[in-house]
Amino acid sequence: MAADYRMAIRSTRLSPFAFPSDTDFRFVLLIVVVIGASLLIYTTLYNDIPSNWNRLQATLAQCTDTATKMFPADSVEDITARTTAINRCMAPLYQERALTIAGWVILLLALAGVIYLIFPRWKIYRNKLVPLAEDDAPEMVAYLADLCRLVELTTPPQFLLKPLGKASSGHAFGRRGRYYVVLNGGLVTRFYKDRSAFRAIMLHELAHLRNEDVDKTYFSLAVGLAFLLVALLPFVFVRVAFVLSEVPLIDTFNLGWRILVLTVFVYLSILAILRSREVYADVRASVWDGPTGGLSRILHDMPRSRGGRGTQLLHLHPDPEDRLRLLHETYRLFPLGFWEAFVTGVATSATWDALDNIINALLPGIDAFLLELAVCLPFGILIIGIIGVGIWRATFAGMIGGQPFQGIGRLGIGLGVGFLLGQFLSLAAYAYLKSGEVLTGLDALIFYALWIPIVMLGFWAFLYWIAACASTWLEVAAGSHSPRFTYRLGLPLIGLWLAAWLAVLIYYIYPSFTAGKIISFSSILDYVAQPGNTSIPQSIIVLFMTLLEGVSQNPFILLALACLWAFPLSAWLRRKKIGLPFRSSWAFLDPSNQPLVMPLQPPLRPGLALVIGTIGGFLASLLLLLLSLLVCSIRPGDESIVWLLRWQPVVAALMQVVIAVVVTCWVKRLGSLHGLLAAFMAGCILSIGAIVNFFLYFSLRGVNFLAIFQPFAPLAWGMFSKVVNEGALLSLPAVLVVSFFAVRLREKVIHP
Repeated sequence: MAADYRMAIRSTRLSPFAFPSDTDFRFVLLIVVVIGASLLIYTTLYNDIPSNWNRLQATLAQCTDTATKMFPADSVEDITARTTAINRCMAPLYQERALTIAGWVILLLALAGVIYLIFPRWKIYRNKLVPLAEDDAPEMVAYLADLCRLVELTTPPQFLLKPLGKASSGHAFGRRGRYYVVLNGGLVTRFYKDRSAFRAIMLHELAHLRNEDVDKTYFSLAVGLAFLLVALLPFVFVRVAFVLSEVPLIDTFNLGWRILVLTVFVYLSILAILRSREVYADVRASVWDGPTGGLSRILHDMPRSRGGRGTQLLHLHPDPEDRLRLLHETYRLFPLGFWEAFVTGVATSATWDALDNIINALLPGIDAFLLELAVCLPFGILIIGIIGVGIWRATFAGMIGGQPFQGIGRLGIGLGVGFLLGQFLSLAAYAYLKSGEVLTGLDALIFYALWIPIVMLGFWAFLYWIAACASTWLEVAAGSHSPRFTYRLGLPLIGLWLAAWLAVLIYYIYPSFTAGKIISFSSILDYVAQPGNTSIPQSIIVLFMTLLEGVSQNPFILLALACLWAFPLSAWLRRKKIGLPFRSSWAFLDPSNQPLVMPLQPPLRPGLALVIGTIGGFLASLLLLLLSLLVCSIRPGDESIVWLLRWQPVVAALMQVVIAVVVTCWVKRLGSLHGLLAAFMAGCILSIGAIVNFFLYFSLRGVNFLAIFQPFAPLAWGMFSKVVNEGALLSLPAVLVVSFFAVRLREKVIHP
């Protein structure tokens, strides 16, 4: 019986319409890539106009001269102050440039909107299309009306005839509120000679309307044309007419290849949209056409595409063999492709710097970290809207097959590599390369040795976390009418978390690259090592501790770290929903003879994590008290204060790491997240213990503790955030490594 049930649930076609489609993902990617490429082009265009460039250079020289006189030294403090003064002086001009560039981007999108609106009229005129009148073919008109009712279209399209068209095909087009379906002359002939084939073709065209992909398709084509007319062609004209003879050829090459790569992404994205919409229309039409309909026969008889897999990227339609396979094996539509993840990474990092410059120019004086958070927020939403939803889709299909985390590593690699490549495509990379202010030698080696692993491992871990969230909540959503409420509620929270993580990366780490020769790693280490008697390894440790302490004091980090375990494990509160039969209307395309239930996974154990965290926190607090008494007795005076303020939180954080590792090894499912929950609970108790140690230290010496630390709230918050955040930040890599080996050890025990 169990084998028969597994066969039944895996042989039933999964419905891809419960989640956003690849067409939706690629459309969003197209818009972001177009905006990113346009920002790069329009920034270059603004600077290439001689009057603008001369004014920029003259103002920059004047501001630099004034700032240098005010802050002439080469110390880190003076360099930072000098840069701030220059930016403040240049702010009005930067604001003017930002408004101009933003206006050009709005013009591009407005032109695309105009093209989208007038395209249907132009198509009807150019192809000499005429309305299908009931008097001409009453039987066909009645048949088409029946199909529209079957498809459940709220507003039926207007059917048009192309009498001289010999092709046995149709075509859906139009704009929002007014759609058309074209019937070629060959298709009209099929109505009388092969009714099942006619039905299948018309259901496919009506499926485009039901899937709501017509607007996305034709706006994508309009954006591609507008990008050519008001971005690419003006760039080429201005560069050839005014700049080419004035600058070295290598400068044009360094800029040109970046724009070329982004342009290729733009038009490949348009082609990808055209291909994916056909597949989803096939699947939708197959639901109405039935297993004995003519759709499979039509796809089987269609001529195969010429060329290999690489040339298919240039095709307007997918290969018929692929369409036929996906029609019957819909689970293949659920995993997100490597290239979608790669282009998402490219679009994010290539566009970030240009958007950062515009927001910084339009909102001068805003807090630096809040600025980065505001810039990263749309990119967090972008990545979650594409990669996050794609992982929920893939996790759902994997859970049906008993393997919920398949393919996540491939997406992490694609997103990470794309993010790294996008940095070299950005305007900032071009500007710093042109100015020569880039890291070289040992500085570059140190930076990339840190930056590349942080980006790759960070995205890999983040995507696995999204899959973990999906696996817990999809169990709950299986018995509901739709999973949309679940992922629409959870994914924005995940997007905020990603935005905070990107802001931390860009605010605390990435400036080392963009600062280049101005503030390099060597100068930072020398600054930390003052007055010169501290070794480089000690400087690195102090730098790491300073960075850790700075990150831990940020309240956004506390919220983000708590979300790591709170969102996925909160599904445990609705555990009674687990094991209910699927509502087949959203999960499956075809009806089943027996109730289908999501395959069960090991249960979540947040209660166990809280118990271990509580007990461990009290034991660790007792140990921390004994250490504090020992240190304060051996090293009284100022060194005791240093221990209580700086090193006590570090030791408490290390104790949380031990507790987190224990829970990670103990819990079978999502042990790393349970470990972070236990560490958080222990951290709350340890922070109270650390404050009690303060109180005892001063009380034993007859000093009024509250009189010194008045008001008390900043000390309490500072100690709490340091202990809890530092514990979570140190526990995070530890539980990931331990969880990786624990899972594989369990697999070897179960399947030796």
